[in-house]
Amino acid sequence: MLCPFFFFLRHSISLVTTPPSSTIPFTGTRFLSNEELEKLKALESFVYLLDLESGSFSVRVMRNDEMDLTAESFAESMLMPLGYGILMRFLVKQYLIERRTVMPRAVTLVGYFTDKDGEKGNELAGTVEVCFDERGANASPPTPLPPMNSPYICNMTVTKHLRRYVFIATKFLNYVGGAIGWHLLKESGELISEMASSKELYLRCRMIEAPFNMYVKAGYDVVQTDNIFILLTLQRRKHLMCKKLPVFNTFPEWDSDAKVVS
Repeated sequence: MLCPFFFFLRHSISLVTTPPSSTIPFTGTRFLSNEELEKLKALESFVYLLDLESGSFSVRVMRNDEMDLTAESFAESMLMPLGYGILMRFLVKQYLIERRTVMPRAVTLVGYFTDKDGEKGNELAGTVEVCFDERGANASPPTPLPPMNSPYICNMTVTKHLRRYVFIATKFLNYVGGAIGWHLLKESGELISEMASSKELYLRCRMIEAPFNMYVKAGYDVVQTDNIFILLTLQRRKHLMCKKLPVFNTFPEWDSDAKVVS
């Protein structure tokens, strides 16, 4: 994963009642500008489909009724004892509910794998959080911090038994391959290219994390690293990585005058 969820324990999380609907409405307490409404509709319709020899893979925005499943996936990725896992699922779910109130400034994407035989149905394969600007950023993000108002990717997880799974697909007679994490990373970057005006995309990676090579191959460069003294706070050192994005922005700029209602 890109950055650990232990920071959940370092700040309070307000409890929010989950809406009963399984759609993706805005559930926050602020007015949306016309530009934000347009971007919200774009997120609702966003979907990435990949036909595979072994089935299919899809990426879309997380729905209300998928929070429990997503929270469980995050908790399992932490490899914590059973008692702590239950607590982590609760905290992650509250975090997901809270994060939905900042849509469309940030969004959680979910990836589903469906095997060809259909024996397992749609299986949650991975998740990733995408923040488009500073108003969609986490309240207490870990270090190193990306530049203010820059989009970034965080909290990417892949279901444990699918982490080494490599997709082999045929599309327009061209072979498309890659692991689940690669496709989540790729689609997150493309979504940000369309939704944000910034030409730079950031993510954090722990120094000993295996996916580091994948990020480098995807075009990310290390721009900053935690000081060694971060170890005194019982946190692992992390790299801040950056990638230059192509410019094909098809959406209007954010309306900075959008009003917030407390």
